[in-house]
Amino acid sequence: MCWLLAAVAVPLPAAWPAVAACPRVVATTGERTVGTGVCVAVRDGFAYVLTAAHAVPGPADREVQFFDRRSYPTPARVYRGVEVVARLAD
Repeated sequence: MCWLLAAVAVPLPAAWPAVAACPRVVATTGERTVGTGVCVAVRDGFAYVLTAAHAVPGPADREVQFFDRRSYPTPARVYRGVEVVARLAD
């Protein structure tokens, strides 16, 4: 269930942990795409985000945008220059 505020769907309070754990993945060059992912681990200063192949097609500069309750729908943190560390063959 979501509230509608200024044409933006705002998750209920219980959904904020999921919103924080599911960043937007954006290809900012080449074939510009937008997808979402889920943060599956944070280790040694790195966050590992699992996403679908369509969110990371071919060579492109990428950024990962994380949201929180105060910033939504604007990203609270943006990480640029992210790398794809593994991709399964189509």
